[in-house]
Amino acid sequence: MKTQDRTENPGVCPRAETTPGYLLDELSPAGKRAFEAHVAACPACARRVESFRGVIRRLRQLPPETRGRDLAPEILARLPRGAWSPARPSWWRRAPLPALTRIAAVLLAAAGLATLLLLATRPGATTPPEDGAGAPAVSPVQPGVNAPIGIPVAPSPLAMVESARGWLLKSQAIEGGWAAGRPDHGIGVSALALLAMMNGNPDVFHGPYATTVRKGIGCLIEHQDEQGLIGPRVPAAPYNQGMAALAILSACALESNAVWRAAGEMALAFIASAQLPSGGWGYLRSTPGPANTSASIWPLQALIRGDKLGVPGLRPPIDRGLAWLQSSVDRDGFMGYTRADDSSYGQDTMTAAGIVCFIKDNKKSPHPAVRALLPALRRIAAKPQATTDFYRLFFVAQAAGLAGDEQGRLALSAIAEQLAPLQNARGAAAGSWDANDQWGRVGGPVYSTALAALALKCD
Repeated sequence: MKTQDRTENPGVCPRAETTPGYLLDELSPAGKRAFEAHVAACPACARRVESFRGVIRRLRQLPPETRGRDLAPEILARLPRGAWSPARPSWWRRAPLPALTRIAAVLLAAAGLATLLLLATRPGATTPPEDGAGAPAVSPVQPGVNAPIGIPVAPSPLAMVESARGWLLKSQAIEGGWAAGRPDHGIGVSALALLAMMNGNPDVFHGPYATTVRKGIGCLIEHQDEQGLIGPRVPAAPYNQGMAALAILSACALESNAVWRAAGEMALAFIASAQLPSGGWGYLRSTPGPANTSASIWPLQALIRGDKLGVPGLRPPIDRGLAWLQSSVDRDGFMGYTRADDSSYGQDTMTAAGIVCFIKDNKKSPHPAVRALLPALRRIAAKPQATTDFYRLFFVAQAAGLAGDEQGRLALSAIAEQLAPLQNARGAAAGSWDANDQWGRVGGPVYSTALAALALKCD
């Protein structure tokens, strides 16, 4: 028989056979990165990844198996009399061929009977219960117990978040911060780690992460100068400042602390002073450049958080910031980078981030821009992604969660399914996500792990 060569089927990429191992997280970190880079440039493999992901998702939705019963007595009762007898030494050497044939037929019949009995006990079978017995008890699928062979059972989002928090706790530096891929972003990455610890965790200061969070907030405040800037005076300072202010204010909302409150208000004052006349924020340079949505969303979120906590004087800069964001929305509901129709760095993340700012400012009566942005968000959430972008996933999850509709819940479920097989399960990296997206070299694994945890637990 001729063996089929790959060259006979030019529509199949030689790397396609790596897809199952990639989706089941069986590749090494280096192999995973190499395959994701290949998928980004190979449409055939990208389609195959999405197709296999859908198959795995459907398999995980299969109903759980029911508890079986001991079939041996029933099988033996149905065997012909004398078919099952004690074996004698070397019986196969003396048994005539017709006898062997009859025994093989008996064994095959028994196997067929066992199959029928197993099918009869599956969910949906119409076999009546035995006298005095109720319906067969259904046991939940448990990893490694009664899950379908070869199909891993995904952990719950809450379990993934707790595992991520455990890794972040162990990764905290002695001084209270966390390391980033680039030192200039250490303050922002540390703030993301703190937000992941506190998000959806109102009792954080009465649990195992209390010391970690207090130490982390103290580290941020130690890096604040007399003008209120937290961290180094670098172009990316608006990111660091917005994230750090948001972390400090989130801690203030959970525990009263005069030192934290004063530092948070100083940070907000710096943010307000750095707002450009257009209403947005740009990179911190000696000569200010134009405002852009990427540098504006974090400072604006911090101002909105401070306003909710009763910090006075924040309404004017918030209103100007939201007005500038609205001016960046195009006719199709997508948000540009420096203006409407500016897709220099893509529009998906910016659009989702804009929705987060608009809805967080007023959940009861959303800003008029939300009506234009929500249809675009639904298209963004439904768009298949060949590779993982943690920054995009975070903002899409936040926006979908704040939208609060059925489509948003479906988007959150899909994001959880996407993140589950990518979380490290063994060794020192257990609980973390590898920083293998376009921003991974800047943020490092603390960035990817914190954003994944935040995406899985949306407030």
